[in-house]
Amino acid sequence: MGAPEEEAKPVLDELIRNGFISNNGPTYEPYVPGDRFSQIALATITEGIPRATAEMLLDSVANRAKQINANPREFGHRIIRLAVFGSFLRGEAVLGDLDIAFECKVHPMEEQRRELLREIRSNVSYRKTISYLRLRKPRQISLHEWKDLEKINTPFKIVFEEKEA
Repeated sequence: MGAPEEEAKPVLDELIRNGFISNNGPTYEPYVPGDRFSQIALATITEGIPRATAEMLLDSVANRAKQINANPREFGHRIIRLAVFGSFLRGEAVLGDLDIAFECKVHPMEEQRRELLREIRSNVSYRKTISYLRLRKPRQISLHEWKDLEKINTPFKIVFEEKEA
């Protein structure tokens, strides 16, 4: 790793524990890429997002959710709720990215029309809805489905919730 063993060992142990690399035993190549190694290879290293920028982005995403819900014919989906988590919630001054969980459903006004073109239309409008919600900033905003937020069992704060129609 290019670092003294006492510094490298904890990093190596953490990489193994989290599935980024695997210990291949006492062979010529004792460590091999693990199941999650591609996440490291695909990671983008940035200087981060200042908290003030993250707060503006968060407000913009919440406003986009309102716009999506106000235009059911354009988007075909509605945003049920959004929550922020991760480094933003921990109060860090500089964030790697803004982690936002969302819950999204097909808009009831679209349900009948959707029966005819369910699979094609649903996929297209879902991608359009999510792209619009992300503000075209994929390196700054990471969107996560609500079910994934529930799985990781981390603290979160609701920043938008659909009002009853």
